[in-house]
Amino acid sequence: MNQKIGMITFHRANNLGAALQAYALYTYLNDNICPTEIIDYYPNNAIPARNTLLRRAMRVVKKTVGGKEQKARYQRFAKFDTFINECRTSEKVYYGDKEIETDPPKYDLIISGSDQILNTTLTGNSRAYYLSFAQDTPKISYASSFGRSGISATEDEYIKKFLPDFQEVSVREESGKEIVDQRLGYSSEVVVDPVFLLSKEKWRGLAQPVSTDKYIFVYAMENTPWLIEAVGQVRARYQLPVKIVLGGDFQLLIDGEVDDCCGPREYLSYIENAECVVTNSFHGTAFSIIYEKKFVCVTHSKKNTRLENLCKLIGNKPQVPEGERLGRIDDYIIAGSDAYKSLDKAIERSKRYLTQNASAVLKKDVESIIDARVCCGCGTCAQLCSQKAVSMTPDEKGFLYPKVDAAKCTQCGLCVVRCPERSEVSKAAPIHVYAARHKNPNVVKESTSGGAFTALSDYFLRTGGLVFGAALCDDFKCRHTQSDNESDRNKMRGAKYTQSEIGDCYIRAGEALKQGRKVLFSGTPCQIAGLKNYLKGRNQENLLTVDIVCHGVPSPLILRDHIKWLGEKKKRVVQYLFRSKLVGWHGLNVNIIYDDGENEVNTLDSNAFARMYFNSLITRESCLYCKYASIERTGDITISDFWTIGSCKTCFNDEKGTSCVYVNTLKGKSFFERVMQDLQVEEHSIDESLQPNLRGPTIPSKDCKEFWRDYKTRGFEYCMRKYTQGHMYFRCRRIKNAIMKRLCW
Repeated sequence: MNQKIGMITFHRANNLGAALQAYALYTYLNDNICPTEIIDYYPNNAIPARNTLLRRAMRVVKKTVGGKEQKARYQRFAKFDTFINECRTSEKVYYGDKEIETDPPKYDLIISGSDQILNTTLTGNSRAYYLSFAQDTPKISYASSFGRSGISATEDEYIKKFLPDFQEVSVREESGKEIVDQRLGYSSEVVVDPVFLLSKEKWRGLAQPVSTDKYIFVYAMENTPWLIEAVGQVRARYQLPVKIVLGGDFQLLIDGEVDDCCGPREYLSYIENAECVVTNSFHGTAFSIIYEKKFVCVTHSKKNTRLENLCKLIGNKPQVPEGERLGRIDDYIIAGSDAYKSLDKAIERSKRYLTQNASAVLKKDVESIIDARVCCGCGTCAQLCSQKAVSMTPDEKGFLYPKVDAAKCTQCGLCVVRCPERSEVSKAAPIHVYAARHKNPNVVKESTSGGAFTALSDYFLRTGGLVFGAALCDDFKCRHTQSDNESDRNKMRGAKYTQSEIGDCYIRAGEALKQGRKVLFSGTPCQIAGLKNYLKGRNQENLLTVDIVCHGVPSPLILRDHIKWLGEKKKRVVQYLFRSKLVGWHGLNVNIIYDDGENEVNTLDSNAFARMYFNSLITRESCLYCKYASIERTGDITISDFWTIGSCKTCFNDEKGTSCVYVNTLKGKSFFERVMQDLQVEEHSIDESLQPNLRGPTIPSKDCKEFWRDYKTRGFEYCMRKYTQGHMYFRCRRIKNAIMKRLCW
């Protein structure tokens, strides 16, 4: 069955910005997601009179005898109708809230946006733009706007009543985000206006040529002295005539040619071919950027939040100020090409928001949509599913992937919308970098590096909080667990070179936060991203997230095979320490403890699994494309070994172990300052501490495919000997490579 999107916006307003943004969103959805139509809705305060024979006759009379002004007005309206009628609209026309709520249109997804559709002052308190009529349909907002920084009591009521039912909410301005987030405790996103979703080439194909001469183009939404002065200075600067289009019923007291019947196509041509644009309009500024024209942005007398937000996005470019004398006009002329480059990331992020969230709702479930190559196994989908339709199931390599029970799945799309591999998760670059070591030498001895995790988690235990982290259990499976005591917390200390099963820890963390408890959650960056998406829209004030610098996660199946092999060939393994300090901090140093108390440390047999891991033979495929392997982190704090400490000016250059602590957020800074009393710390730069997986993901071994073929046909012991203990194959290959290098040299 073909799926269809319905979108609701200001498409019937004879306003250039409204028409162009409606066309842009409609076109992007049609071209990139699925067939879309605009819901033909008139708001409560703009319901037209019925089109009777008498009214049609009156219009003909007005056009005929109304003079030049009336003729231009009707010509202009006809251009808007022709332009918007190229978009597919709903079969039924809806006049006001009552009609659309009584007989709502049916779609697979409804998108509200863009423009000031949340501004009830403009719409006569129309609920439809808040999708009051779409009770049983998935809903997304795109770039919706209040158009101002304060809201009415009606808008406050609608926000609290209708927006919580939306799958995702995005707004066009930071002020809109503040309003929505504060009223709902939500986490909305700021996206670009729909006109930026289409390329310059796409818009060029729509333009209707208007002039072959050189000119300055003025698009004005109001007449102000500072606009007139700016136009005068630009005219003097370029020595060119001025062409004018007005976005309202007023006169602009400057010398120039006014186009009274400009439609959307002519407007695009005016901007495309201008030498310079002067405007106090948001969309005048937006299209100047899209067409990469030189332009001057003039302050609007009323606080224009969307125009201010756009100027911030392009690098706080100066607007011609209200009521002040201008200096050099060159100081206010902005290069559209530079401004567009500043918007690149915001445009891509907005496209991703729209495409991913719409596709997630329209398609079926996480198993059928998420490519196994990018699924990180975080388990967010399974914990979000209220129907328990998603379970995490191991594949033939031992990695967990979502499995969906079709009989239970309601196709709500939440599992896909919140997947951290499909949606953008907030990240931050470090604001402080520390070398750290616990003041208690016993803690340092029992820790993989310097004991920073212990210091952080001790604070939460002392204050009645919960600590979540990975622990190697008695069956040698690595699982995320929770702890409110030192004994269980200590099992979380130390490196675990395997992927932990997250279980229901996101659910338990969410419940603890709801109860007002402090929560420390540690894990890999993708696990932290999953937690953030699970908790999206909830109060996270008492949550501290700590991610680790991750090399990628190796196969749990290979780890279990290693332990099983040791038990069969030697003695029963009772403890498996991935990194031991018995022979120093550096090196693999895997410590196997057997049932008779014997320690086997740093031997070919004990290090076999670790060698496979660090040779990138058994890494999860998604880790090779990891978007979290960068200096921008998902956690409030990032911890790792400070491997480069030896090259720094330091007092920690020894074999005891040193933690590297990256403080990424102000919240992270606040919590870390509370535990610094338990640590010796030195502040360092990012460059001093940088390691490979803060620059990019792990590079796979070229022997990966061969390894897994060998494992499938010949088993673990053969692979261990061949790939970690100097098999003849690898010796011969090294000799061959050395000979070839010598010959080439």
